Amino acid sequence: MDLPDPWGQDLRTALELIEVIDVEIDASESESSNAGADYLFVQLLTTVPGIGLILGYTIASEIRDIHRFESSTKLVGYSGLTPRVIQSGGHDVRAPLSKHGPKYLGWALGDAVTHGAPCLL
Repeated sequence: MDLPDPWGQDLRTALELIEVIDVEIDASESESSNAGADYLFVQLLTTVPGIGLILGYTIASEIRDIHRFESSTKLVGYSGLTPRVIQSGGHDVRAPLSKHGPKYLGWALGDAVTHGAPCLL
């Protein structure tokens, strides 16, 4: 498409900048994937739909050593992504998520669900 000079030059400059940034992103992703070769949990996490290297590193760094949790229930409780339970007498009410866990763990898991859900449909 032929644009007048001020806009055409701006468009060409923007496209050149995108190409430079793409090269840097590729180099950064390559470096990140090489750095994650030592971390088994990151490799396992990236096999889950919706979890890439960044989310894998985030989740692994927030959980740290997974063996410190006695069960999956304890891990879920640590994440803060469990519903609040309000009990009084014989009544048991489930409220929205407690969100009392690590902030970035909740963000990473929520983001993974958002991106991974279409893969599971």
